Amino acid sequence: MKKFLLNASSGIGDIMFFLPAVLALKETYPDSQIGFLFRGDETTKETVSSILSIAHNKIDDLQYYNNSNFIHNFKVLLQLKLQKYEYGMILKYDGQSKSVWAALILKLVGCKTIALDGYVKENQYIDNIVPVAKRENIHNVDRCFECLKYFGINSEYNENIYYRRIFNKEKIEKTYTQLNLGLSNEEFIVLCVGANKVSFKINGKYKSNDVKNWPIENWIVLANSLNKENIRVVLVGGKNDIKKIIDCKERLDNSILNLVGRMNIAESISILEYAKMVVGCDTGLMHCAASLNKRTLMLLGGITPIQAQGYGKNSESIYLHKQCSPCSGTGKDVFCNDPVCMKEISVENVLERILNIC
Repeated sequence: MKKFLLNASSGIGDIMFFLPAVLALKETYPDSQIGFLFRGDETTKETVSSILSIAHNKIDDLQYYNNSNFIHNFKVLLQLKLQKYEYGMILKYDGQSKSVWAALILKLVGCKTIALDGYVKENQYIDNIVPVAKRENIHNVDRCFECLKYFGINSEYNENIYYRRIFNKEKIEKTYTQLNLGLSNEEFIVLCVGANKVSFKINGKYKSNDVKNWPIENWIVLANSLNKENIRVVLVGGKNDIKKIIDCKERLDNSILNLVGRMNIAESISILEYAKMVVGCDTGLMHCAASLNKRTLMLLGGITPIQAQGYGKNSESIYLHKQCSPCSGTGKDVFCNDPVCMKEISVENVLERILNIC
């Protein structure tokens, strides 16, 4: 039995990028044991568990490390050593903050470690380096699959495994039924109004910046405009987006269903399954929608469509090709004070694209 310990980022979108690789490993090696190691804390672990709760979960063990908690890291290291993992894979990609922590842990566990070229500085603690195209030339899903070539798993495998294979339809239906929202299948469009801040490690410290979001005022105008077109609109977003929407709530038409901050991740994903279309920025729920094979329209600024647009033929994007773009992963995005790449995407442009797609 082969034992794989996978390291990846724990953001919702990042999980959607690497879960197809997990399924491919499990189908190639049905008796394998797969662990997932990520940087975070108990809250992060709850987020990951929530996503996996409505997925075809093939991950046997979840473990996190924390850069500032040596005692916890030591306990995790001992637990991982007892599991006797054979292979370690770092399923991260160029553009994410580089850290030697994961590679060091995998090395101490005793894994034969595989990683994409350049992710770890000077490829420290990596046994097998996998060459890969520049980040702007390859989608993040395909990038994760590059590591699997070490095991003879061809990258053409991923599109077949991606659609409707990650999530468990029966679990989604059960979750959606319990919400009792009174919405029929494909009767509504979902707008994902938030996106996480970008972060980058500089001189050992993480700096963040809110540059991936589209102005909340634009979302309000778009929602009301769709409503005038007799299209039912549902707003979703995380707890961090509640304050933004509250400030503009009185301008929302009363018939628009505002669920921002009211749904957990599993519930939000179940809503996406029944939507006619999903619109949002570069955020995890958009990648969940793409994996459900929904029609998606992503608003992208500092990252190219090739790298981060929803995966598959039903996904489209609006990207203005600004001179300063792409800046994602370069560190420049965390210092951007005027994200014109997002601000200059007009409501009229987005509305027109939605109506054409629908």
